[in-house]
Amino acid sequence: MQGIPILVRRPALVSSALAPVFFIGGTIVAELLSPGFDPVLQTISELAAVDAPTQLFMTFMFVLTGVCHLVTAIYAPGLWLPGRTALGLAGVARTAM
Repeated sequence: MQGIPILVRRPALVSSALAPVFFIGGTIVAELLSPGFDPVLQTISELAAVDAPTQLFMTFMFVLTGVCHLVTAIYAPGLWLPGRTALGLAGVARTAM
């Protein structure tokens, strides 16, 4: 009797849970560290701008989010290949900022 195929491995589960934590949580922390930032009138890209005090922090959060996308794409063989490819490419694009 063959076992049940593993569709999503543990690294994919962990990385897919951490990606929104890094992205959303990082954005919230950067907003709190940026006095005068208005999330209604400004974009999160301004938190990572060259002259922003939170540039390094937000860049690090963006890179961590991209790495999470790559890990999820690699360790989730049960996902349809075009979806894994798109997720992997999104991860590469996010880390290549």
